[in-house]
Amino acid sequence: DLAPGRYYLTASNAAGRPQPGDLFCYYSGSPVEVRDGGYRNVGFNLVRMPEQPVPSAALRSGIRGDITYQGEPLEKAYLYVYKDPSKGFKGPGYFIQPVAKGSFRLNLPPGEYYLLARKRMRGGQFGPIEIGDYFNYYPGNPVRVTEKQVHHLNIETITRLSMLEEDVLGAFQGVRGRVLNSAGQPQAGLYVFAYRDAAMAGTPDLFSDPTDLDGRFQLALPDDGPFFLLAREAFGGPAAPGEAYGKLLNADGDGVPIDPGDDILEVTIYVAPQ
Repeated sequence: DLAPGRYYLTASNAAGRPQPGDLFCYYSGSPVEVRDGGYRNVGFNLVRMPEQPVPSAALRSGIRGDITYQGEPLEKAYLYVYKDPSKGFKGPGYFIQPVAKGSFRLNLPPGEYYLLARKRMRGGQFGPIEIGDYFNYYPGNPVRVTEKQVHHLNIETITRLSMLEEDVLGAFQGVRGRVLNSAGQPQAGLYVFAYRDAAMAGTPDLFSDPTDLDGRFQLALPDDGPFFLLAREAFGGPAAPGEAYGKLLNADGDGVPIDPGDDILEVTIYVAPQ
């Protein structure tokens, strides 16, 4: 039992700080929002902590290593480098390195870094990790890069399982609805973003799974907000030309504040090509 609030979760078989050979998992859905009187269902897919070789001398500081899945190189993945853990490792972070064949080498100035690996089956650098996608948080984080040394590491990925998607037990609290075009046709494969700021700019606070074939979505909201909603096809940056995009607006063109309270809200968001 926990007091209402936001929590970052890990799991391990170690009594103290996990060491090489121990099992470990950082919960990818962190931070978890816990509401008063409700429970959140979470799942941990643990990997064994790798040995950390001694850094080797080099002309420039940095990291090198491999992204793997079940011990084999994972192709067409991305290495995400973050310096600030307070944002939950969302957004582009400090740097994104494409990893074509499983191996990477990256020059970095001395400092402390958090590393994550992700591979979305839909492709692209941004967006939620969906069932079947590959991802993981490097269990040796934070990596402390030192002057004129290259640090060697391996990030063993896992796949997201359906059991990890069961976010809320008991009564659903949030917003549901449909995403349609101006002709009233359902729009599949779009995300609904929830912002606490009426400007609805930058990284969303929350987002839904892609809309289904009927344009339907469901988005659990952790508190009474208010929240402001928009729907679009992609993550990151301004909407691209031709991208389906639309906000939940009132008759005056202002964002509609969503305050879920104890009720389930049903809304319709209309999108149009940009």
